[in-house]
Amino acid sequence: MKRYLTLALVILAVLLPACANFGSSAEAGKRSEAARQEAIRQEEVRKQEEVRKQEEVRKQEEVRKQEQVRKQEEVRKQEARKQEEARKQEEARKQEEVRKKEETRKQEEARTQEAVRKREEARKQDVLAQIETLRRQRLEDHDDPSLVGMVTEEELKKADKNTDIIIDECRKFPAFGRATSLRAAVAAFVHFIERPAHQPAEIEDRLAKAESISA
Repeated sequence: MKRYLTLALVILAVLLPACANFGSSAEAGKRSEAARQEAIRQEEVRKQEEVRKQEEVRKQEEVRKQEQVRKQEEVRKQEARKQEEARKQEEARKQEEVRKKEETRKQEEARTQEAVRKREEARKQDVLAQIETLRRQRLEDHDDPSLVGMVTEEELKKADKNTDIIIDECRKFPAFGRATSLRAAVAAFVHFIERPAHQPAEIEDRLAKAESISA
């Protein structure tokens, strides 16, 4: 019996340290696994943080590019507005230039028409003066009182009547019909029809007026 008890004690003495070591090994294994899992978790957290930072950088870069594009578009629009304003100013300048040219042309045309009107008026007045001189000359040459009323004042203002009277007088003098130049015709008219006191000066004056009218 003692022998069995002794054997049991020996076995117990041998097994107790082994059981203790087994428990310690299991605990160490659990701690190691926990540490490994923690390392895996931290690595996952690190990767997620890295991904988050990369996404944030990407978004910031995208925002920067969009802002750059917006500024470039704004600059383009400003340039387009400047070009449009410059085009409108150039168009307004050309229109103003055209308007001034047209105004100058109209003024020049009005001046020309006024000059023509004045020359025509002067010519008519000259013709009337010539007819009146002719009427008085006839009265002086023929001493015929009936000639005083041969042409009324109203008739003297009619161009057709004036022209007829002058043509009739010119036909009486062959020198006028044979004239081959304006000077010769004017000289014959002054010498034979008007017969003023200072004929050379009158010829030059009449010639200048005739040339201005025919110019």
